[in-house]
This record gives sequence, C-alpha cells and structure tokens, in this order.
Amino acid sequence: PQGIMTLGFLEDDGIAEVRFSEIADWVLVVHHNQLWLLQNQGLVWQRTTSIAGESLGAIIDARSLLNEPASLEAAQETALGLGASTRVSLMAGAMSQVLELSVQYVSDREQFGRALAKFQAIQHQLAVMAGEIAACQRAADAIIDSSEELDIAIAKARLGEAVKTVAEV
Repeated sequence: PQGIMTLGFLEDDGIAEVRFSEIADWVLVVHHNQLWLLQNQGLVWQRTTSIAGESLGAIIDARSLLNEPASLEAAQETALGLGASTRVSLMAGAMSQVLELSVQYVSDREQFGRALAKFQAIQHQLAVMAGEIAACQRAADAIIDSSEELDIAIAKARLGEAVKTVAEV
C-alpha cells in the first residue's frame, strides 16, 4: 500500500510501543507467524514516551480490530528479497564512502615531500578501487526496480567479489 508503514507486535491482546503511530498510514501487526495490515486512520492510540523521548502508541484491546491473518510464509520471499536489495545498496554506499575517504587521505598525506596521490602505484590502486565500486553501484542501481531473485543474486555476487578487492586496497 501507499504511504508510511510502521510495525507493531501483538502481545496479550494489545499492540504496544508502536513507533511513529501518529504519522503512519498503515500498521503492520505481527504475532508469531501471522500478519495483519491495519489502516491507521480511525485507530485510537494511547500515547506514551520511550526512554529516548520517542512518541509511542499503544492499543489495549486490539483483537477486535484483527480480521483473518496473512501467513508470514507467504511474505517471506518478498521480505528476503527486500532485505538482500537493501544490503546491496548499503554495501555499495559504504564502498563509495571508503573510496572518498581514501582519496582524501592520499591527497592530504605526504611522503618524500610529495602527496601520496602523486605516486603512480597509489593512483593505480585507487583506479582499481574506483572501477570495482562503479560496478557495484551499477549493480545496486539495476535492482532498484527489480524484485527478481536472479537479479538480486547477481548484484550480491558482484558486490561479494568487489569487497575483497576494495578491502585489499
């Protein structure tokens, strides 16, 4: 569904400590291996605050709001695909940050009266790193609109190959 979604856990007939309940459009309620998707409009929340000062919502008697649950097994494939896609994007972003920090370091650091970035061996290593990272970014971009298992597996494999090279540099 469209809009903001938050997560709640059913415990003792109630849904407790739901973050962002005041702004969410939907609440995904989980209990063991069952799921319910509730539209937040019209739900009456009791407000509390976490130790960190976050606003939390609770519904004391939630059983009356819950219809036939969906099975977690049905959603498991989608959840695993989304998790793998997210990990690919996070790893590609992290490697981009490593490249940026490496370039900054070799530009700032001097050896034998010259910046490290002026040495051909360093330039070569950074070029290899940049090539691997560019390939990873393209792999991450390719799966943004794809939920195909093969596309996600290819992107993860490409990142797995690149991580070793980037880490060695």
